[in-house]
Amino acid sequence: MKTKIGLLGLVMSFLFVGCSKDDQTDTPMTADDLTVNAYMDEMSDDVSKIALDQYTRASTSLGKTAELMAFLPDCATVSFSDTQDTWVRTIDFDAKGCVMKNGNTLKGKITISGSNNYQQSIYSINCSFDNFYHNGNLIQGGYTIVRSIKSTPNLQSDHPVLEMNADLKVTTVNGVIRNITTTRIREMVDGLDTPTTWMDDVYLISGNQSITSPKGTMSSAITTPLKLSMNCNHIVEGVIEFTKKNNKTATLDYGDGACDKTATCTINGVVKTIVLGNN
Repeated sequence: MKTKIGLLGLVMSFLFVGCSKDDQTDTPMTADDLTVNAYMDEMSDDVSKIALDQYTRASTSLGKTAELMAFLPDCATVSFSDTQDTWVRTIDFDAKGCVMKNGNTLKGKITISGSNNYQQSIYSINCSFDNFYHNGNLIQGGYTIVRSIKSTPNLQSDHPVLEMNADLKVTTVNGVIRNITTTRIREMVDGLDTPTTWMDDVYLISGNQSITSPKGTMSSAITTPLKLSMNCNHIVEGVIEFTKKNNKTATLDYGDGACDKTATCTINGVVKTIVLGNN
């Protein structure tokens, strides 16, 4: 069974909208709240992509050949400190920073490790951070990916299922501290039969997220699985529902499968079309 890296983010971009940034916890839900959630997803997914890239290279001969798409930027360096039972990779993005292919700038180090027993039915990949910054935001805490091969309601045949759990502290460029707790389940549901072809891969994403900041706590849950097609730069389907204090809610709908840069944001019954893009 092959392992592939989801090169697209769970939410690939910030949501560019002109909305109020009121810091009161009892303010109505705004599209800016969804912007914060989208960024946290993007940052978290960059970490998972790096971790899965290193797992692929450690666990398969495919990861050591030119057939595997180069993932890390040239300015990133990888050091090895393997033991008899564990592989360990430390990726140094340099103090000046390295720009990823999706436009995000990473600084500092990420250390990724896992067991040399790749035949485990449930396999854990662990990540830790050393003075690590994502687009100028300091990332601290823990991140774990649990990989299994199994059937699910989304696909009855056995396929890779990744459970990504994060408990992170994010200090923004402006000094705002946000604590994020995330569980994301990512399933590869198409492209399994073409191990060296990436553009036909399709993933379904489910899960939930909670963000606590000076504005209070906002929770989100994927109510319709997000669909990622590798031949598109954005999520093409799926719905996320957001909840804030006093049961204020909003939804973000990525559409019906068309590869475009828009999504529909509904807040208090008011519908907006928003544009997705890199910040």
